[in-house]
Amino acid sequence: MRPVASSDSPNRILCLMYVCERDHHPVTRGELKFDLTTATWLRGHYDPRIQKMAECFLESYLKKNS
Repeated sequence: MRPVASSDSPNRILCLMYVCERDHHPVTRGELKFDLTTATWLRGHYDPRIQKMAECFLESYLKKNS
């Protein structure tokens, strides 16, 4: 999974766009949304492995950007 984050500051919504790869080629892509005010996922991923990677990325991203 290769994530990238963008923020909608007025609404405090963080969008995580991701691409999953196989053999160095994109297989799936999508967007997850996290509400920074309530610290809840507005749109998570159905696959718990991808969701866990997103949570780890989010934790690191928030530490770097706080």
